[in-house]
Amino acid sequence: IFVRPQVLVCIKPFSSVDFQMRQITINLLKEVLKSGISVIIITNQIAEAYTMEGKNITFHNGAIAMD
Repeated sequence: IFVRPQVLVCIKPFSSVDFQMRQITINLLKEVLKSGISVIIITNQIAEAYTMEGKNITFHNGAIAMD
C-alpha cells in the first residue's frame, strides 16, 4: 500500500478456489489491518464475510439485516 490510505475496499477477495491464494489474501489483509488501515470486504457469500475478524454488516434487499 503505497499512499497510506485510510480504507481499503475489496470486492470478492476470496473468490479464488485456490486454497494457497486464499491464505495469502487473508494474510495480506491481516497485515493491512495491523497497520491501522480499515478494510471493507464486499461479497455476496456469507462464509467469505466471516473469514476476517471484526465487525460484519449484512444487507438483505438493500436494508441492514438484523441477526
